[in-house]
Amino acid sequence: MEFSIDFRDTKGIDLHKIEDYARKKIQGLERYSKKGLVFHVVISQQKGNFFCEIIINGENHTISSKADAIDIKLSIDQCIDKAKRQLVKIKEKVSCHKKIQHLPEALVEKAAPEKAIKKRKINQAFLSISQAKEELLAKKVGFLLFIDSETEEKCLIHPTKDGGYEILVI
Repeated sequence: MEFSIDFRDTKGIDLHKIEDYARKKIQGLERYSKKGLVFHVVISQQKGNFFCEIIINGENHTISSKADAIDIKLSIDQCIDKAKRQLVKIKEKVSCHKKIQHLPEALVEKAAPEKAIKKRKINQAFLSISQAKEELLAKKVGFLLFIDSETEEKCLIHPTKDGGYEILVI
């Protein structure tokens, strides 16, 4: 692990304690990468707020996280949390990609083809409304298409949420 820290415009702060604190916190990030990481921390103070920026250079990636807070340790902790989330995301991507590469082709999921829309013809019978209701109950389906025997109109009957039935004239 390579570690460097820069302090900019920081007055009245024990730099050695803050550097030790930052180093201890950053050592916890090493477990998210197998290869050596290079950490660069920049801490500055402006108008009473402390700004922390961590730049992590890895073999195939660069991560940058920034945070500001009233307390210097809080800004370091927030910045570490942001960097940790980014490292975890990269680690998951890499491990998932490696798993897929090593699987035999028979086990790798292939993109499912789009499902075709099924088309079927429905025979419509001449029924009265009461007969259509009875047939709907007998078949135990969500709806029934029929031709009203009185008006000779195409109709659809289906149950409603309140327990009744609705008839749509097509």
